[in-house]
Amino acid sequence: MATITLKNVPEGLLSQLRRLATEERRSLNQQILHLLDAAVSAGADPRRLKAEVDRQTAAWRRVAGRWKSDESTADEIARIYAARTEGRAIDL
Repeated sequence: MATITLKNVPEGLLSQLRRLATEERRSLNQQILHLLDAAVSAGADPRRLKAEVDRQTAAWRRVAGRWKSDESTADEIARIYAARTEGRAIDL
């Protein structure tokens, strides 16, 4: 297998990678390979991804604060839960 060396990795990025590796019980090398593989396999284009994040952020900002209800939050939650159904029966 080939070997690559990354130079000038920003300390903040390195810290994030180490934290992710620890959380996912991987070595730093395994975590970096996992993230690279996921990005390449998904055809990730950072420009397209940023555009999608910006589009989603703008959409959330447009709807933020628009929820209007005459009920208290607790009553609204209770009404939503009361309207839920159990769904279909399944064998586990």
